[in-house]
Amino acid sequence: MTSTNPNPGPGVALTLAANETQGLSLGKIVWSRFVRHKAAMISAIVLTVTVIVVLSSIGVGPIPGWWMWTPTDIDPTIVNGGKPTLAWEGLWFTLGDHPFGQDQIGRDVFARTMRGAQVSLMVMVIMGIIATVVGVLVGAIAGFYRGRTDNVLMRITEVFIAIPAIVVTAVIGNKFGADNPALFGIVLGLLLWPGLARLVRADYLTLREREFVDAARVAGANDRTIMFGHILPNAIGVVIVNATLLMATATILEAALSFLGFGIQPPNVSLGQLINEYQTSFSTRPWLFWWPGFFIIVFALTINLIGDGLRDAFDPRQRRIPKTKEFKKQAVAKVETEVAE
Repeated sequence: MTSTNPNPGPGVALTLAANETQGLSLGKIVWSRFVRHKAAMISAIVLTVTVIVVLSSIGVGPIPGWWMWTPTDIDPTIVNGGKPTLAWEGLWFTLGDHPFGQDQIGRDVFARTMRGAQVSLMVMVIMGIIATVVGVLVGAIAGFYRGRTDNVLMRITEVFIAIPAIVVTAVIGNKFGADNPALFGIVLGLLLWPGLARLVRADYLTLREREFVDAARVAGANDRTIMFGHILPNAIGVVIVNATLLMATATILEAALSFLGFGIQPPNVSLGQLINEYQTSFSTRPWLFWWPGFFIIVFALTINLIGDGLRDAFDPRQRRIPKTKEFKKQAVAKVETEVAE
């Protein structure tokens, strides 16, 4: 009599993992792993909804939004002492005229928080793009050519690592934060790329010795094509994961500097600058702190969790542990095959 072991061992687990990815492209494999990461998927949904609300509520540039107030509008009638009008009614909630409340002079905190979130998002995205581009270029060139080129680029990288990013961005933000907050993101991007460059270099040092690189050389591909057309797609996991983590770091750094008064300056608004502006009202109007702080946490936490999900999805060593019923199904199928033979 043949018995079926519900936990057949590592061989079946590897077979199940192979069956899951058989015939799939790298993109589909990564996506299937990412969607199984519950925290990353929930974070992606929350971040997407938050960004849509932030961009659509008060509009962007000449595009108007659906909210009735702008960040500079003053309502002379301060309702209920400026307390938030957001409230639950039955199974739904109502916004009211000022869902996040009003400040001392009657400005709508919801509109100001949305504008602060827009500025913080702009700084984060600009910083992420610049740091990623510079880091990939430096790391790819250093890792591909090695030798003297590698030594020179790594010494330059070490110089940038030694530069106190907080001090430099504080000076730039204090001088130009009122006129051009985008410059704040550019400076952050030009200072925070070295970590990514080192990781990309390490990947390139390994990948340049692989057979597909030799095949590309034999086929007549030039260095640029090999670096960015053949090697970079195989290192894209490191790039994407660390780019998301850099963006989360930029969110916290911008909020911290703005809170200290060295980041985004009035009349511009950022989430950290809102907390700095309303710090004297902490004991009397605490809701002025709740919402900017909430959006800082949402941006930083969701981006970090998405980065964790992407890291697990791109890492081939991260295999999903099959469930007991999958072991049983595989074992039964194996036994049936042996019996049929």
